Amino acid sequence: MRKGNFITTYTGIDFYIIDPHIDDINATDIAHALSLTCRANGHYKHFYSIAQHSINCFKEAKARGYSKKVKLACLLHDGSEAYISDITRPAKQYFPRYLEIEENIQNKVYEKFGISDLTIQELKQISDIDDTVLWYEFEALHNVPMLSDKPDKYANFDFDFKDTKEIESEFLRVLNRLSNNDKLYTAVGIDSCKYGWVVVSINSLGDYNLELIKNIDQILNVKADIYLIDMPIGLLENGTDERLCDKLIRRMLQPNRGSSVFPVPARKAIYTNSYEEAVRMNKELTGKGLSKQSYAITPKIKEVDEFLLDHKYATNCLHESHPEVCFAEIIGSPCKYNKKSADGEFERINALRQYFNINKMLSEIKFPKKDVARDDIIDASVLAVIGLLGLENGFKTIPENPPEDNHGLKMSITVMKRD
Repeated sequence: MRKGNFITTYTGIDFYIIDPHIDDINATDIAHALSLTCRANGHYKHFYSIAQHSINCFKEAKARGYSKKVKLACLLHDGSEAYISDITRPAKQYFPRYLEIEENIQNKVYEKFGISDLTIQELKQISDIDDTVLWYEFEALHNVPMLSDKPDKYANFDFDFKDTKEIESEFLRVLNRLSNNDKLYTAVGIDSCKYGWVVVSINSLGDYNLELIKNIDQILNVKADIYLIDMPIGLLENGTDERLCDKLIRRMLQPNRGSSVFPVPARKAIYTNSYEEAVRMNKELTGKGLSKQSYAITPKIKEVDEFLLDHKYATNCLHESHPEVCFAEIIGSPCKYNKKSADGEFERINALRQYFNINKMLSEIKFPKKDVARDDIIDASVLAVIGLLGLENGFKTIPENPPEDNHGLKMSITVMKRD
């Protein structure tokens, strides 16, 4: 029989305040609750969460070269506040029972993550860092000088107003990395651009890489567990009907984004040498012409087709997807605005930022605009994000049982499974 009353946490755990069990401590609960709880009882210039404070403490421990155990403890030193909130320092002395409960829960948090054996020296390192970050918080967010002397700091603290989802995700990424609970995997999203191909890699820690490659076979040099590409894989030879996957996703994206699914030419049409010849060939094989918009991507379709026919093993990890379908999956409905509009860019970035620091990546772009457009990078990013989610939760294809073309290439759109 558990003692006392309980709270129900974000993940649905009944957490008994005066009788906590180690199995009740949950990383997601801690990250979520601390990211939504403001420091200093809200008496700062803007919302600044306990989770953001904890991340700054971790950064300082890392900059000082402290042990992995101390870095983890700095991240988790306010973990008890996810369950019982906080009382300001001047008031705590008047609530001895609260201090007992706080210490007991905090010890359970440390035990959960394997750091219950902190030494006196390590506890002092953690306390000193907590005080250091607090001093600079007051300077940046309160305009009230601390009574103590200005301490030395070694990290660059981030006191900016942050989206709570971004902080929650960052907290979990750091926690997983430090506690070795994560399996490191990498997903790559590939989109066509004027230079050739834009490649975005994201791993399960939220680390990212952005690069341009000239030819698709260079993707063999980019190591990952899954590659999703916005380019048709698997082509029809003839017939009046189009690929089933294209029909299905066009229907999914109606009414606003259905036009983003272009008709895919017959295979022989993409191997022609001119627009006029491609139109004639496609008309002959399918009874349909070919728009200039569809023809414009035929060199890229041909490049991918040749690559996969020459490297059949690559079909195990390189799969076709579609950015608008991917956004619809993570948002829950198709995007409202065109991707090239300001509203469309904001809508898509807002959907991505909970998964990795898309704004930082976009701010670091060094490539000329003539080589790659921002929307190409955003499209490649959502493909990578869907790849990560699929590696975690599994993948599905549209259609569920995809047909193969005459060369054995499956004609489908790959996305992640929903929970």
